[in-house]
Amino acid sequence: MKLLQLPTLLALLITFFVRFSAAADFDKIFRDRPPVEKITTSCHQAIIALATFCLNPRDTTCVCRNDAYAGSYFNCVFDQIKDDTTKAAFFGMMEGMCHFNETYVLDTYHNATAHMVNVSTVPNYNRTIPITYPIYYSPLIYVANFKSMENFFNSYHHSFYYGGTLTGYLVGIFFFGGIIHWFGVLFPKKTASIKRLFLKARSVRLFKKHVVVPSLFNGTHAAPAPITGGFYPTRGHSVLIGGYFIMWIVFLCISYRSHVVGDVVYSTRSIYLSRVIADRAGIICVYLIIMTFLLAGRNNLFIWWTGWKQSTFFAYHKAVARTCVLSAVIHACCYVHYYKLTHGYSVYAVKQTFWKYGSVAVVAGGIMLLQANGKLRALNYEVFLYLHIMLAIAFMVGAWHHVKDFDFTIFVYFATAFWAFDRFARVVRILSFGVKTAQVRLVHDEVLVVTMPRNKFWPVYPGAFGYIYFMKTSLFWQSHPFSVVESEDGKSINLYIKIKKGATSIIMKQMQKQGCDSMEMKVLFEGPYGSEHKLDHYDHVMVYSSGNGIPGVYPYIIKLLKAPGSEKKTIKFNWIIQTRKAVDWFRDELAALQRFSNVEVVIHVTRHNKPTNAFESSDNEKNIGNGQEPLMVELTDSSNISDDYVVKEMSNIDFKYERPCVDFIVREDLSCVPTGDVAVLSCCHGSICDAVRAATADLCGSRSAGTLDYIEELQAW
Repeated sequence: MKLLQLPTLLALLITFFVRFSAAADFDKIFRDRPPVEKITTSCHQAIIALATFCLNPRDTTCVCRNDAYAGSYFNCVFDQIKDDTTKAAFFGMMEGMCHFNETYVLDTYHNATAHMVNVSTVPNYNRTIPITYPIYYSPLIYVANFKSMENFFNSYHHSFYYGGTLTGYLVGIFFFGGIIHWFGVLFPKKTASIKRLFLKARSVRLFKKHVVVPSLFNGTHAAPAPITGGFYPTRGHSVLIGGYFIMWIVFLCISYRSHVVGDVVYSTRSIYLSRVIADRAGIICVYLIIMTFLLAGRNNLFIWWTGWKQSTFFAYHKAVARTCVLSAVIHACCYVHYYKLTHGYSVYAVKQTFWKYGSVAVVAGGIMLLQANGKLRALNYEVFLYLHIMLAIAFMVGAWHHVKDFDFTIFVYFATAFWAFDRFARVVRILSFGVKTAQVRLVHDEVLVVTMPRNKFWPVYPGAFGYIYFMKTSLFWQSHPFSVVESEDGKSINLYIKIKKGATSIIMKQMQKQGCDSMEMKVLFEGPYGSEHKLDHYDHVMVYSSGNGIPGVYPYIIKLLKAPGSEKKTIKFNWIIQTRKAVDWFRDELAALQRFSNVEVVIHVTRHNKPTNAFESSDNEKNIGNGQEPLMVELTDSSNISDDYVVKEMSNIDFKYERPCVDFIVREDLSCVPTGDVAVLSCCHGSICDAVRAATADLCGSRSAGTLDYIEELQAW
């Protein structure tokens, strides 16, 4: 996102906040409970525990209709109120609830005091039969209920503090991440000198080696985990997310005061704990709803602020979403237990609208939690995505109806605002690009090269990517992210799309049926997304790519080479491909690199003389980063790239026909630049990226002469 776009998007977001904030009453949920509320509630319990005035004991307006109850109630309240401020607040409460002015309240009180009855002196007294005379309240029940209310609201208010702390923890991570990012963008040389100073300390280098750079389990970040099929965050982010999980667990378990013996509302310890834990989990849940929806968006402003990848924020989204749903489950289970213990489950709870919609939200959230499993996502991503969206809508509708009577709708409004803003921003991005006629070219039944004209104002930069929509009946609802490569003349952009089983396969079959290798299609393009990593201040840049990962790194290379003073930099580019046929669809870009003398290009060809299944990765690619020594093979390549063309037009490119050991190559490359600031840039298959990351992380611990930074352009979720 460019700086010129930010004020507009930020203004729209603020408008959403103001609009939805005005729709909720903050005072009702964030205020501390005043003494008058505790006193009046405790008096109500101390009276209805002894007698029946109105048939519904939950009816707080009984005081407005029943003079006997009003007299008993006023007697208790004035007996407990000790200051004029609380008394004035009580008169105001009566005016608002019953339209009783101060004179009427005092007259009723004085009249009742002359006729008060102690129920213990009434022969054959039955508390279930409604009475018509005022009574004395029970001081013991009053005191127990007052203490219980103080304990309950103490836990209740701590729930807001803890929900806010969890949110603040995440925002704090992103805030400081953004400070570091923008300091590096605005002062790259100063940042590099500070890094060099810190890296002289062995403890800092070891921290970078073991925490900041590596994958969580050394090889499970860019490549899917073998059991779950999901993608683990890096070790550094895993530590931060782990801290979040620990805080969430601790906050659910602490700051509950003891149960008060004699409390008529929470008569047992189990009833009391089930209620306060249910409320704690529910309040934390509504806080996390906001962060869940915020972090799921493509137009999350924290992405722009931190410069982190979208996939990084998806890792945080998954963590927050899981704790959000689990909090909702705990909330529901504790309330089921609470109503079972109080015998109100079948006669009250399940008949209430809030209960029914709460159940909808919990079920929808639970299904999303299971449905988001990595292996299930991989079966059919489009089915996962749209089912996920429908379940999210069901969750939000259920949540809104569940909380609307409890004054918590502000949280749902904020979450909805973030979701709506993200969708609106997507439409704005699509409209800014416009409907274009793209030239789609099929190369070797392996790759679609999509060329689209671009408007002059539409920004293109290294690291940019976007989502393409093919305006075809069976395809328009699908969109997938691809890196953007600007044409040499700057008038168009190119996407290089690996043919797989979905939309690309349909387009390929259509072209094969028509007997052509090129066709025009109407397309929409949503973008650009992504942040550019500034490489200008590095002395050496080592670039690693494989297959269709090359569009993710090529813009960085060509920009570095065209920049003033680039001849002083050392740039080495390793590209791992299956066959030389891959050179066909990137021929022009590779030829452009031949004009520069300070870039070394090495292309590793791993397969030869074998039929290529466009829908499968080769075994060689899957095992490239496994630590084996380079394997030399004899070639009889069937590519259209002739040996004469390679010799004449690509004489500066070193073709190596081998299955390379990535760890060996990275270590060898970095050993050639023992001093100076070095950037290692990668965009490869997942296992290869993980191998590059592991080797770079290991070398970070021993390199003190200059900086060594790892930058990964691959995004996987």
